Amino acid sequence: MRRDLNPLSKTASLLLLAVVLLLPRVAVACSVCFGAPDEPQTRGVKYAILFLLFVIGGVLACILAFAVRVVRRSRLVPPDPMTRDQFDSAMNPAQENGLSHW
Repeated sequence: MRRDLNPLSKTASLLLLAVVLLLPRVAVACSVCFGAPDEPQTRGVKYAILFLLFVIGGVLACILAFAVRVVRRSRLVPPDPMTRDQFDSAMNPAQENGLSHW
């Protein structure tokens, strides 16, 4: 169910949007966003981004290594000689006796 905004909320939202669009000095960017390359704050943000990329890459590499390990180890397990009928009878023992669930 969608709830419509009341007229006061709509008016306040439009007024806020108009203020932000018409007064660009309110939204002046800092040195990082503006792109001052020799500011220490800009260098710090760049290093923080690189650090986070390395962390995310490390986590993804660990997940990939775990998946490869699971696949390789699953290939070492010998196949189960149980046939489909044996599997079905093991899973549903009531069918062997002629009984059904429902």
